[in-house]
Formats: sequence, C-alpha cells, structure tokens
Amino acid sequence: MVAICSDIDLMSINFLRECHRFLNTREATNMGVGLGLDIADSLWFFRRPTVSARECPSYFDDLAGTSRSPYHAELAVYVHTGWIDTLHSYGDFSRGYPRFTRENALRTVEVMEQANLHFPVW
Repeated sequence: MVAICSDIDLMSINFLRECHRFLNTREATNMGVGLGLDIADSLWFFRRPTVSARECPSYFDDLAGTSRSPYHAELAVYVHTGWIDTLHSYGDFSRGYPRFTRENALRTVEVMEQANLHFPVW
C-alpha cells in the first residue's frame, strides 16, 4: 500500500483542478488519460495577502476570515469528495504577517461546522 498526499503550497487553482482530474479520474486531461487513483490534497483556510487566491487557493480571502475566497465553494466540494482530506494548517501565518489568533481558530471551526467540512488528517 502507498499513501500519496499533495500539498497545497503554491498550487494554483487551475493546477489543483487539472492535477486531480488526472490523478483521481479516468478523464482525458492535458496530462493524458486520468489514472483513477485515490489522491488527496491539503487546504489552508487563510492565505497571505500578498498571494492571490488564484495562485494559492484558500477558503478565506483574508487573514481575519471576514471574506470568503472566490473558490471557497469549489474547495468545499473537493473536501466532500475526498480530493482534499488534510488541513494543512489554519493558514500561512509564518512569514511576518499577523500572528495566528484564537479568533482565527474559532472562525475556522465555525465555518467547518456550517459547511460540514471534516478533515481526517491534520
């Protein structure tokens, strides 16, 4: 048995879509006929404001969780279908931006409960 998990770091939304179509389905893709494997990815809820949502998809469009990204619904579908099964971390708070707060965690848990998002892997 082999477990493969991709990492959302610097993966554009377009590459996420095409990569998982190739890895997870048997559809024709730009990379060839899909492999039909059970491959999953990780997700951030918050992303750095200097990186666009298109370049690094996240659930929220800001570090406060007040604005959902244009891809939040699509990412939720990927969680429900198993294309995303890992919470990478709450977000990219490691590069000199505001520190992660309890409010960030509470906002994430609130949204996870509302959207029925469950992550078997942290």
